[in-house]
Amino acid sequence: MDIYKYTSSEFKNCIGLFISNADKFFDKSELEQYAEFLSGEALNGDYFIVKQNNLTVGAGGFVIHENAFWLDWGIVHRSKHRQGIGTKLLEYRLSKIYQENKSPTIRLCTSQHTVGFYKKYGFKVLSFTKNGYGVNLHKYMLEKRVDQIRAVT
Repeated sequence: MDIYKYTSSEFKNCIGLFISNADKFFDKSELEQYAEFLSGEALNGDYFIVKQNNLTVGAGGFVIHENAFWLDWGIVHRSKHRQGIGTKLLEYRLSKIYQENKSPTIRLCTSQHTVGFYKKYGFKVLSFTKNGYGVNLHKYMLEKRVDQIRAVT
């Protein structure tokens, strides 16, 4: 497994990652927002792809917003869940955030389907919004302090 900075040549592959998860992990209405992100902010920011045997199997990044790092658009192809790809991608992003050390806080929003994964890494729930992403797709906001990262990198 290798992790690279996102380029526009990965656009279709990343859309494929999203589509593989859209029936459960994302609301289909988010596809347009993700495509806009890939065409703009992802090109100029810290967004990464995970390759395995020359196939794009994951993507995710982070931004600084409102004096916090925000993990954004973390996706692993549905057929590759529970194979350590999400763990490697999360640890890579946390390591980059630790190196930058521009804010004491890391936040993210996720659904009920992945909140347990992030809790395993010490993220704490700040808020919960029922149907926050769509019908039966609840939104959790989580937070972790940057000084807690060293244990997982």
